[in-house]
Amino acid sequence: MKVFFGSLLFVLCLNTFAATQNVLTITNDIDTNIMTITVRDDGAEFKTMTKEERTNTGSLVNRGEFDLKDLQKAQTMQVKSGRDIVKIKFSSGFDSVYGGAFTMNYLFNGVTGERRNLELDLRKNGSKWEVTVGNKLTKKLHVIGNRKAIVGVVGIAEIQVR
Repeated sequence: MKVFFGSLLFVLCLNTFAATQNVLTITNDIDTNIMTITVRDDGAEFKTMTKEERTNTGSLVNRGEFDLKDLQKAQTMQVKSGRDIVKIKFSSGFDSVYGGAFTMNYLFNGVTGERRNLELDLRKNGSKWEVTVGNKLTKKLHVIGNRKAIVGVVGIAEIQVR
């Protein structure tokens, strides 16, 4: 019985050190959906990144969870009409304790297939994970649609740091 309670206490203590932090909120001018990016660590090391897209009423559109191995390969964060719109890829030098650089690759023009990149950093600052773009701390990104006459939205014109 003592072993059972000791084991239970150990598991509860481990979970106490695990933390989930919202590191990015992504809005856009195309629809009213909001995507949140959260990071979960065990108190010392990065464990997973989760993306959740919800409507403005809070209904879940989609969700995905990725570990470090997944993220060191390009992982699709957004799909529309069967096309990969946004992908995230961590650098090969990303450190699970301290963080590192990552790239947000996005479809600029679906007609031509042109893609562009936004370079970001996910770094540990004390006990918190933070995202920076060009050494500027950010918690919000805003996506501007690339609109063409008659066709409408063909991709992402730019991603604004807010």
